[in-house]
Amino acid sequence: MIALPCIFSASLPAWQTPVLEPGVQARIALAQSMQQLPQAKQGAWKDWDEDAGIDERVQAQYMEALKAWRQEDFPAVVLALVPALKTIPDYPACLHLLGHVQFRLRRHEQCVLLLQRLLRVAPQLVGRTRHLGHSLGQLGRTADALAHYDLVLAAAPGDLQARRGRAVTHWRAGHAERALADLSKVVQVDPEQGQAWLLRATIWYDMEELEKAQVAVGRARALRPRDPAPAFLLARILLELGEKEKARAMEQIFKTLELERSLLRPLEGQLLIDPWNLDLLTRLVRAHQSSGDRSAAMRGLSRLGRAARRVGDERVLAWVAEQQEQNPFR
Repeated sequence: MIALPCIFSASLPAWQTPVLEPGVQARIALAQSMQQLPQAKQGAWKDWDEDAGIDERVQAQYMEALKAWRQEDFPAVVLALVPALKTIPDYPACLHLLGHVQFRLRRHEQCVLLLQRLLRVAPQLVGRTRHLGHSLGQLGRTADALAHYDLVLAAAPGDLQARRGRAVTHWRAGHAERALADLSKVVQVDPEQGQAWLLRATIWYDMEELEKAQVAVGRARALRPRDPAPAFLLARILLELGEKEKARAMEQIFKTLELERSLLRPLEGQLLIDPWNLDLLTRLVRAHQSSGDRSAAMRGLSRLGRAARRVGDERVLAWVAEQQEQNPFR
């Protein structure tokens, strides 16, 4: 997301996303056609200065979208930005944030459309568009994804997420050594990148370099203890190394973690489009509590509290306060 200084104008009228029922808001937001947004001329924003602040004509809408983004209310972001982009076609700050939101909503075709439009009008922002590479990869457009990651990293060589994304795409394309080269740079700069260690382990496992794979997956397990994928891979490695008892024990750990994830995935997916749903948020908190994930449970309680205050649900607020006070993980 492009970070921009915003200078409010006292003359601006207040603008706020209409308060709608969550299900209605999501349906309206997801029905918005990105193709029908008005377009600016090619290169129209090539001289746009992101440090100059947001244009006053869309400032209130952009700030409303930014607030919704921070609250993980992605449908509200869409509902704020679409009118802004009708007011100022292809305005870079709005186009970039809307593309990012479409990626978070897993609407990869829309993300590609919006970020390609951004580069058409403001090519100088290519270093901010790694999500275009991510979405191209998700759509199976491997060659396009690799070409775009190259452009992003030429403009922003320190973007570790883009470098890791290129590594994933290289691996999918069968370029194991290129993937390992990118991953080596990632963990050299940030050794805490658990996903990078997991991908290194996976590639080494495929190359039958089991000792290297075992060390790397051990790092991934330490950094991502609730992720079932490292446990699954480690069980396979141990089995191939002939350590059958350890492999069986790790397989049981994998099954436990995978069961936890199977409960969380649908809740997290539904909350992408219904972020204030008290029932979903309560079930998410309980799932984290059941798994013993203290930090996730406490984050969930904070989010549930915000949602309950939004609608004035005193019963839920009392339960949140009780859970936070008891904090069974202390």
